[in-house]
Amino acid sequence: MTFSSQIRYTPLIKLVAGIIGIFLVIGLIAGLLSISTLKSAKDDLTQAKDLLSQVSNDPSSLLSKSGLTQDDSLLSKAVALSGQAASAISDSSTLNILKYYPVVGTQRGGILDLARDARTASIQAHQLVTQITSLSNSSGITNGHIPLARLAQLTLATQKARGIFQQLVRSPDGLIGPIYSARQEFNRAANKVSSRLSTGAQDLVASQEFLGSQGSRNYLIVGENNAEMRDQGMALSYSTVSFSNGTFTTGASQDTGNIEPARPVSIAIPKGTQEIFGGLNPTGLWQSTNATADFSWSAQVMAKMYQEASNSPVDGVIALDVPALSNLLAVTGPVSVPGIGQPISSSNVSEVLLNQLYQNAPTSVQQEARRDDIANVASTVMSQLRNTSGSNMVKFANALAKSAAGGHLMLWSSDPQIESIFNQTGLGGDISRVDPQRTVHVAVENATATKLDYFVHPIIDVNVQITGSNTAKIGTSVVINNQAPVGAKPSYQLGPDDINSFTPGQYVARVYFWGPSSGQQPASVSESGLELNQIPVSVQAGQSGLVAFETSIANAVQNGSFYLRFVPQPRLFPVTLNVKIAGKGWKISGPSKQSLTLDKTIFVTWKLTRK
Repeated sequence: MTFSSQIRYTPLIKLVAGIIGIFLVIGLIAGLLSISTLKSAKDDLTQAKDLLSQVSNDPSSLLSKSGLTQDDSLLSKAVALSGQAASAISDSSTLNILKYYPVVGTQRGGILDLARDARTASIQAHQLVTQITSLSNSSGITNGHIPLARLAQLTLATQKARGIFQQLVRSPDGLIGPIYSARQEFNRAANKVSSRLSTGAQDLVASQEFLGSQGSRNYLIVGENNAEMRDQGMALSYSTVSFSNGTFTTGASQDTGNIEPARPVSIAIPKGTQEIFGGLNPTGLWQSTNATADFSWSAQVMAKMYQEASNSPVDGVIALDVPALSNLLAVTGPVSVPGIGQPISSSNVSEVLLNQLYQNAPTSVQQEARRDDIANVASTVMSQLRNTSGSNMVKFANALAKSAAGGHLMLWSSDPQIESIFNQTGLGGDISRVDPQRTVHVAVENATATKLDYFVHPIIDVNVQITGSNTAKIGTSVVINNQAPVGAKPSYQLGPDDINSFTPGQYVARVYFWGPSSGQQPASVSESGLELNQIPVSVQAGQSGLVAFETSIANAVQNGSFYLRFVPQPRLFPVTLNVKIAGKGWKISGPSKQSLTLDKTIFVTWKLTRK
């Protein structure tokens, strides 16, 4: 460009520069004027978030009409507040000026999207609570009929909400500072909710089919006795239940000893299961069917054993123990059970079934008459549900969910699709279904013919050491506290059995440690999708015993974190889990020691960085 052309274009350059200058000044003024608007919108969104958190942090509110009414009010306020914030940002003339500025305009758009998305999330949460309220206010379980149509409506609402939450996950590209962080936090929350809704929708679909929406279904109910533990309680009693389009009928309860097969059933035993548990005859003795942690396999054995003994095939197995009965009795109220001289309620079922009814039974002959009490109570509870008008469906579903979380209720379906959903969502019995590379499971199993597990309280101590080469060395100690009465007389409850125990109250245990599938575990066997070791131990009444296991995981810290997944053994009293972590050359964020109650599957996660 020549000197003359520069002179010619100078007025144009000055004009453009002037326009840009005015534009910047207007933008600066608009930005200053918008501060109060943004602060007001931020306050509204913060209040909306607090209201949503209040609802999500108290799921028990869904179990009562007053709680549902409260949730409805809170979510209505959250909808109004988030809508108010979105309108304030959208209608602000000063903020509207900023949208013409390349970087600032992107931030303004990001804030508006967050406000609108928060309102959408609040609306969806409100609509789901409305559906649950409708289900709770419906006739519920009446005359043995479960309202599948209501469940179908809730399923559709859940699926719709899941799709909407997926759409709320937006790219944070172009956003900066706190707006970028807020978008990322919202996306994580939306993804989490979407995942939960997906799980819930799958459970609802599978449950409707399990309840006979597609045709009649017949199930074996197995009562598992927590006073004599295998991986779950020992399978000593059974009943049956049939569903047809949501209507159910129950059969009489009996002792599993009445349907013992003449020979082991033809179910293939996995190699690791055969090596560790084969000597217990898990395909021929009901007492040994659930020694393995793989209930998906155990249930197939139970179904086959029942079929061969009764000539009646079943479509699945429902296994439940005494804590599950306690949760169900909290819904039905007390029941009267033939052969038990007092009403059975949520508060006394454990004490009566697992202690009182054993105390005065000195011989196994006397004991045979009451081995079917757990299934008998289960059958009576189902009859109570059938004959009670308007049993609350929401409370019933919550009781089932709470029981399943602790492993006290397990379902198996012969339909591979339903079985897959049960395992994915935690209703099934596959302990390796999630993160087998980081899963730990400990079971203390009774090796005597006694009912001593009522008195046994294990404690699990896990010590994690992260080495400089990024290997996690995991030491697990299992302390077995035997609180059986000292100096007691021989009895069916306390022993001895003169085979494995020789003094009353002597607890002989097989302690099993299932470590991560990715772990290096000396002398372990692959079983139930994990690595298994076992150690026997004998503990006298009033004393404690200890066993220890070692495993290690290479390349332990990934993306700045290390975690373990702990799956509980469904004992009567939840096990205490103590975990601690240390690492040479590592900085650990958060508590290095934790004491937890293992009443459900727990993920323990640590953040680590190199020093």
